[in-house]
Amino acid sequence: MDEPIPPPLDQADAPEAQMIVEEIEPAGDAPTESPAENSEPENVPGLSQGGNEGGKDGGEKIKLSQKSGGGGGYRVPPGIMRAEEAVRRDKWDLRAWKDILQHGSHPSTPSGWSRIQFEKFLEVFPTSALYWREYIEYEIRQCNFSHVETLFGRCLLECPDIELWKTYIKYIRVVKKGKADEAIEVSKAYEFVLKHLGVDYGAGDVWEEYLEIVKGEKAENSYEIDEKRDRLRKIYQRAICLPIHNVEKLWKDYDVYEHSHDSKTLAATLMSAFHPRYMKAKQEARERSRRFQGIHVYMLAVPPSVDLRPGEDDQLFAWRRYIDFEANVKTTTNDNRRGQNRDTVQGPPLPPCATKKGRVLLAYKQALLCLRYRPELWNEAALYFEKIGDQKTAEGLLDTATTSMPSNFLLGLMHANFCEKQRLFDKATKIHRDLTKNVSAEYRTLAWIHLMRHVRRCAVDDPVLNARKVFLEGRKAKGVSWQLYIENARMECRTNENPAIAKRVLAFAYKKFQDIVEFVDEYTKFLFEHTDAKNLQAVFARALDGRFPVAKCRPIWDRYVQFERECSMDLAKIEAAEEKRNRAFAIFPPLLPSQLLMKGGRGRHNKKASLNPEKRSALTAFDVVDRYISFARLPCTARLFVSLSKASGRGATPLPCLQTTGTSTQVLKAQKGLPLEIHVRSRMTPIAVGKDIKRVTVVIKEKQPSKALPASASHLLVGPGLRNALSLLPTSRLYKGPVVRNMSRLLEVIVKVDITKLRTKVMSGETDGKKETHGKKNGSNKRKKLQKGDAKAEVKKEDRSQKEAKIDPRKVNSNPKPNPNPNPKPNANPNPNQP
Repeated sequence: MDEPIPPPLDQADAPEAQMIVEEIEPAGDAPTESPAENSEPENVPGLSQGGNEGGKDGGEKIKLSQKSGGGGGYRVPPGIMRAEEAVRRDKWDLRAWKDILQHGSHPSTPSGWSRIQFEKFLEVFPTSALYWREYIEYEIRQCNFSHVETLFGRCLLECPDIELWKTYIKYIRVVKKGKADEAIEVSKAYEFVLKHLGVDYGAGDVWEEYLEIVKGEKAENSYEIDEKRDRLRKIYQRAICLPIHNVEKLWKDYDVYEHSHDSKTLAATLMSAFHPRYMKAKQEARERSRRFQGIHVYMLAVPPSVDLRPGEDDQLFAWRRYIDFEANVKTTTNDNRRGQNRDTVQGPPLPPCATKKGRVLLAYKQALLCLRYRPELWNEAALYFEKIGDQKTAEGLLDTATTSMPSNFLLGLMHANFCEKQRLFDKATKIHRDLTKNVSAEYRTLAWIHLMRHVRRCAVDDPVLNARKVFLEGRKAKGVSWQLYIENARMECRTNENPAIAKRVLAFAYKKFQDIVEFVDEYTKFLFEHTDAKNLQAVFARALDGRFPVAKCRPIWDRYVQFERECSMDLAKIEAAEEKRNRAFAIFPPLLPSQLLMKGGRGRHNKKASLNPEKRSALTAFDVVDRYISFARLPCTARLFVSLSKASGRGATPLPCLQTTGTSTQVLKAQKGLPLEIHVRSRMTPIAVGKDIKRVTVVIKEKQPSKALPASASHLLVGPGLRNALSLLPTSRLYKGPVVRNMSRLLEVIVKVDITKLRTKVMSGETDGKKETHGKKNGSNKRKKLQKGDAKAEVKKEDRSQKEAKIDPRKVNSNPKPNPNPNPKPNANPNPNQP
């Protein structure tokens, strides 16, 4: 039966409703949002008893109609009908929900239809504070005040968004206006908001409004005046110590307020006492503002498996950075009882949310409003409060998480793990049992396995018997696979030390799962470990008769050969087993049971393929080598081992289990075409037959194209950029010169060169001579070169004679001979500025 919608108020209350609508600002992005402190359920001041009961018990929810309209014969537009159909197919379709709610908020839409759509949306997105606010404002416009109070009771403590709480304050101020208890109720509402969200970065407007309301209260006598003055002073002193966005403005107002009184000495004392706390709050407010950049506080919470939004991980990292800041900051308490300086002024106690625990809890709840379906964030919050010793808060967070997401397997395991550490065994068992019912079919077997292990660990009365009862109950459950039988057999064998029951459990399971190759593999492994030769031979004969694909039977074939080698007393049986495996894997080389070989190349499978004589002999020799490997001792040299593995078509190399440290290095090159280089370091080079190879080191690395580096720089540790540049240079063998013998002298010359003057000369065209004109004949060019050579020879001769004259003046000829060439050839360079 549908629950009745609260009827609208009388017409006498319509003007009051219009006042609320006018005062409430339109929905917009808030600078921040903060969660409320995790506390016991409490009544919201100013609401009726029905509204508070609605907040505790889930609210007076409207029973949703199965019809699309739900509004008394209202014809839904075709576009909205398509959006409703999209939501029915996928309830996480955000675009369709947006179209529906926009149409529901329109004044022409019937109120019944709009209410149903809001309820449907908030059932899917219960932490969307933005749409809770829109729903409340819609009901206020419909003058449905009783339902407004019910909505406040449902969402206010669950969605600690500052803009939603501001709407609550405006509602209380308008509803209580003109009544006898107006001042008391409004004051209670403000104190309630500041208690839960007073430290929120966007709560500065609430502090300012509260101060203005207290200033506007009438005081008739001196006692009321003094009480009002002390009340204002306490509000100011609480606000200026909190990192809110307008803390600077509040500090200036407080300065003006204190100096407006007669006692200047008291004002100076108080301002000097609270100034360090104000500076600390101012610095924290700036850091909080910086940390909040890039965070979308109104992002809708969607499971990651449904909508892999690329920015969601970025939001998670941003919230973690902000939470880390809140957890590491040193909070101010205004309490100097533990301080050493007793002369310091002790201020009023700050709100509970201003403590470090309260701020971290607010930050986590704020993040979980939009990251509700991230179990790692819930677990991080619980671990933090468990670390600081607040087990009650941690348990409350995990209870809320599992209640809101009962089908989340990882979150349920985290909650059960926490309860088990706190020794709440009954609660942990209940969580495990709920997981077996609520999780999807993919995790149902795992849920039963963990329930069985938990009961075996934590059951008070006869844990062995209770765990067996859980197994018997789980194997009859729907969707449980063979893994439950394997885990029960391991528990019986290893924990209960009763392998007989384990064998009976697996024998029963073999009848049910004998066509599943993974179960057969685990069954043969169990029988091989417990040397049940009779049953093992029967299982091998049935499993290797061709019913399974050859590629999936690789471990079973290897275990079969190993069983024959270790348990058979006839060499012919061992060779027959090896021959069967080689024929089965003619193209697919197996992983040998000694685990000394890595997988090689694969080809197309052909059941009728036969081995040629050369390959057959190689396989036989390689099987002999593998057969006689024991305790990491090779019966041949490492070179021969690699050669046989390549010739047999397996492309195998020793695994890292043989790697130890050696002293010498030898590179073993197998046949051409090997994609790997095998470096064997050993004191024994080469390895003789029968020698211990425990000291052999096998390093496998891929071949890379060689990049030649200069010999002088090949030993330097350089960065990636310089390394890339050096790789582009030619090798040292190609460099013929010139060779710089004095590098320091060359660097000094380079430093002294004036690059500016050199650039000016180049740009102005001043070079070492005029440019030769292109296109002339070779003869004229040669002629000019000869003239330049003669002129240079004469200049050198004159310079030499002048130098000799300076060195020995006696040898200077006072009557020099006349120049035999009176008309010397002019210099080829007519520019006097150029040497």
